[in-house]
Amino acid sequence: MLGVSLFNGYFKDATLYKMACWAMQNLPTFHFFVADTPTVHTFEAFGYTPEKARQKMQAQSRYVKNKLFRVLEAVRVKDPTQHIIDGAWLGENATFSKLHQHHTELYEHYGLFKDACLQTSQQYYQDSSHQYVKEQNATFDATIASKYIVWELPVICKTTEILNVDSSLFCYHKPMPILQQIFGLENELSLLTDEGNGFGLLKEV
Repeated sequence: MLGVSLFNGYFKDATLYKMACWAMQNLPTFHFFVADTPTVHTFEAFGYTPEKARQKMQAQSRYVKNKLFRVLEAVRVKDPTQHIIDGAWLGENATFSKLHQHHTELYEHYGLFKDACLQTSQQYYQDSSHQYVKEQNATFDATIASKYIVWELPVICKTTEILNVDSSLFCYHKPMPILQQIFGLENELSLLTDEGNGFGLLKEV
């Protein structure tokens, strides 16, 4: 699974093409995961209304998925639509819905998990705030932004369950504090994932 974020300048056409070529050469099968739906929470954290946040997310989602479609055509996969997973696809997946509900309840009742989500949201703000234009007089709300993390984690940590496969590697271009805990050894949060799921950092060579 190759993670792709909206409003992220890293994911240029050339980079996406290299990612697809690498996956074609090294993996038996692969998907691009477009984290579009939870981006609404990021905009809301920057002071946007839910309606305006949704409009911005939908426009950028279409733009990114069109780029991915062209890239997948260029590497000659048989059906590009079968290699893209987005929020709409996950919304129809019963396993994801169950896992998302579980993570939401965990956030509300498990302090260690909540703190890790908030920490990751704060880091994201520090790294990416220049990519978003705040609404006038708005301040960043990490509690709202952390909903993005809660939504995304099942896809990263429980990919095998969602896709009904034996093993999976989720790849992204930068580390996340909470994932370093989840995929670390002898850590309470490591219980959030299962054997067969892994996380890898993509590096350009």
